[in-house]
Amino acid sequence: MLDKRDFSVFSLSLILCLLLTACAGNTVKEEDHDEDDISEIAHTPKKQLRHIPKAGPLIKVSYQPQTASVSSILKPNRSIKKFKKINYIQKDRKIRRAKHDTWDRIFDRFRLGDQSRNPRVQAIIKEYARKPQKLAIITRRASPYLYMIVSEVERRGMPAEIALLPFVESGFNPKAYSHSGAAGLWQFIPSTGKLYGLPRNHQFDARLDSFAATHAALNYLQKLQRQFKGDWLLALAAYNAGEGAVSRVIKKFKRQHPGEPINFWNLKLPAQTMRYVPKLFAYKEVLLHAKQYRFRLPNIPNKPQLVQLRINKPINLRLLASRSGLHQSVLTDLNPYFLKGISTPKQSNRITLPRRYTNRIKKAIRNLPPAYANHTKTARQRYTQKQDRFPKRRYAVRKGVNLPKVVRPS
Repeated sequence: MLDKRDFSVFSLSLILCLLLTACAGNTVKEEDHDEDDISEIAHTPKKQLRHIPKAGPLIKVSYQPQTASVSSILKPNRSIKKFKKINYIQKDRKIRRAKHDTWDRIFDRFRLGDQSRNPRVQAIIKEYARKPQKLAIITRRASPYLYMIVSEVERRGMPAEIALLPFVESGFNPKAYSHSGAAGLWQFIPSTGKLYGLPRNHQFDARLDSFAATHAALNYLQKLQRQFKGDWLLALAAYNAGEGAVSRVIKKFKRQHPGEPINFWNLKLPAQTMRYVPKLFAYKEVLLHAKQYRFRLPNIPNKPQLVQLRINKPINLRLLASRSGLHQSVLTDLNPYFLKGISTPKQSNRITLPRRYTNRIKKAIRNLPPAYANHTKTARQRYTQKQDRFPKRRYAVRKGVNLPKVVRPS
């Protein structure tokens, strides 16, 4: 028999055991309920979801075993590191457009500094910002040529801003002519073009060849940069105004302001040149922030859009385009340096064509006969051909016979 004191101790211990068992059972049930709630909520109608109480934050606690080394405990979690890297890449893709884009290739190689806060640049930026449609047209027009130009600029180690110069010169119109006689993407005047290997005649004008003119323009710019002791802004000014004009302004500045630094912004150059270099930096700013100025840059893959093909016979470019399944003006637009629309191998044995249609155009060239048009003949040949249309006859002039009787004998 148990006395009262022993019975009370036994009953208290029994109650404590029951309480501990209940608590342990409730803990296991809550852990199982978290997983069940997910499946139940997934199949619960939306009207009933509002009555389900929100669960508190899940806190996962992990314990390191006592046998683990200190280095293994302090080692960062690889999954967390990978997650952060993925987030960084996604954030970077939002900022940049497309991977391996030609625009990014240009923007990453700018070296002439940020001049967007200069008042003269700001004034031109405001002018461009009022015409977003014009900016969109010019950037689309530049798409076929930019890869070729930036590749050559990069090969020579020049600043990428130089690749944007045709925006200022011609609006990337390869057939552009100015009132002063300059022509092409890089606006060579006849004398400078001839000096840098761009001849012209009544059938052919090498200044309109985008490939040849790009090589000539970069040669000229490199020469100017060396002449002005590495100052690219003075070289650009000389490209527009002429090296002699810029040299004279520099000498005058030295006499009037001895000891002061010489740079483009301090010189009083011709009005057109004073706007020329700021225009380049204004284009740089609006292209870098195209969305801000309400236009979209066209996607230009980082690979060639145009190629040049060697041919050894005169070809009618309109006929070649139609035989290749293209619009008749495609090849004449890309080859405006053949002024008559017919290639002349004596002047240039290369034609420019879209890279993706190379095989198709090659096949059409093989099947086309040489094109001999009337304008390819000399003036003497054309005159002789016209004379052959009329019959020849001899007439002995007699006394008393005048010219009308010879032409219209009775």
